Amino acid sequence: MSTGCFCWLAEGCSGKAHCTARRELRWSLGVLIYFLLQGEMPFGLWRQSELDTFAKIAKGQFTLSQNLSPEAVDLITKLLEVDENVRLGSHGSDSVKNHPWFDGVDWKGIRDQSVPVPHELTSRIAQHLESHNEECPVAVTSPTQDIAVLNDPEWLDEW
Repeated sequence: MSTGCFCWLAEGCSGKAHCTARRELRWSLGVLIYFLLQGEMPFGLWRQSELDTFAKIAKGQFTLSQNLSPEAVDLITKLLEVDENVRLGSHGSDSVKNHPWFDGVDWKGIRDQSVPVPHELTSRIAQHLESHNEECPVAVTSPTQDIAVLNDPEWLDEW
């Protein structure tokens, strides 16, 4: 059954084919953080063995590098918990926001859009775009959307 989003993947493996978006978004956050810190997907490459990947997801089997901080290991482990009722954030987003790995994050500033993007990040993005502009000769643009909708931080309240 298609739910119109990727969130079905985690729960689809445990026999559920519906999208309880917030819970799956937190699971997906675990996948994203894992990927950003490890440089690979937590459950392997589905193209190599789709069935093996689904089995690993259903069982919550993944390996974490010893180079990760204890806070990162704890966060990823709790976000990738198979049981959605035990998963970090299952009883509200505060448990995710208050996790030690996020210490120092100005959630209110993010919501209010008053936290500046770090210069190092914007500089690295600019360098990447300059060095790869030949690979993309046609300008890539996003579909036009209502700016008021894009700037509404209400989604962060529910996250």
